Amino acid sequence: MTLLLAIALAASPLQTAKAHLDKGQLDELPFDFEGQTLKAAEKAEAVKLLAAATQAALQKKDDDLALLLAQTALKLEPKSPVALEAAGRAAFSHQAFEMAERYTDAWLSVEPSSGAAHQLRAELAAEAGEWDRVLQHTKDLDSPGARALRARAEREKTQRADAITSLKGFEKALAEARKNPLPKSEAPRPMAEARTSDVVLYSTSWCQYCKTARQWLTRKGVSFTERDIETDPDAMRELAQKAAAAGVEATGVPVIDVKGKLIVGFDASAIEQAM
Repeated sequence: MTLLLAIALAASPLQTAKAHLDKGQLDELPFDFEGQTLKAAEKAEAVKLLAAATQAALQKKDDDLALLLAQTALKLEPKSPVALEAAGRAAFSHQAFEMAERYTDAWLSVEPSSGAAHQLRAELAAEAGEWDRVLQHTKDLDSPGARALRARAEREKTQRADAITSLKGFEKALAEARKNPLPKSEAPRPMAEARTSDVVLYSTSWCQYCKTARQWLTRKGVSFTERDIETDPDAMRELAQKAAAAGVEATGVPVIDVKGKLIVGFDASAIEQAM
């Protein structure tokens, strides 16, 4: 009887997952629960294990594994705040911002009074430059992080008038470029003729996604030229001409020229594919 009980415990997916977590074998955990039927209490425990594994993967800078672990937890308990938090943080670290926003919004829907959820949503809003949303989510928080986010939001909002002026200038330059396109001899080179290292980041100083793109390119070791369309009229005209020639709707920044292919907004996978 004792032997049978030991075998049963050894076969438990929770026990197996815990052993893998203790040993740091994080990539084994998703398979531990694959095809398993768990009771409600077991699902809750499994979600906690997967959330802990997600955190461990994030500490190891393995964003892909962290996201896989968190999404495995969500398959077990789609409305679990523990799973949604893990998924939101993993997606944020992975720079999958829209996904992170969806997970965090879902977390807030099941835990509307969670200060941690509001702060994470404020951090995501700051990445998007949504300063009113930052203020909305931090108004009742008193943590150092929340106070810093509020101060940053107030500071950035004071620069919004300049930002709007800059974008209006770009829209005007784009409209002019569409009316008066450059001759073919002066048009931007097609992708096939561009050098492999040709990467141009069109940005402004206040754009949060521009900052994210800049950091990502630097971290990946990509050589690039940055041109600020707010302070450099030639950069604004150049981008407008490129957008008009490519038939691309570029209504803001960042715009990244990768070997002649224009990528509007920050999209890591699109940049990698273009390179």
